[in-house]
Amino acid sequence: MRTLLNLAVNHRVQSTAASIMNRAAIACWKKIKELVDTDLRWLQVKILMQVHDELILEGPEALGVEIARVLKDAMENTSSLPGVDLVAEPKVAKNLADLK
Repeated sequence: MRTLLNLAVNHRVQSTAASIMNRAAIACWKKIKELVDTDLRWLQVKILMQVHDELILEGPEALGVEIARVLKDAMENTSSLPGVDLVAEPKVAKNLADLK
């Protein structure tokens, strides 16, 4: 019986986290599409994958800081949970190995 209760609670937590990540990815993608109008380099920015609570983006090195800013904003401000501050800490690197 205890296992079923744990699964029920865990499902709610994981489904909420998945919803937050989906909303953040969509918001990030929409912002990137907007920024193409002002700078065509944003056409090269791609969302490569999601790994649990992380989004991995790829783009021109010159846009690294701006990409991180867009991602941080999308992950922290797209969803809200009462009493919970969502905090994202984007990292910029030349390859996946350097991100850890």
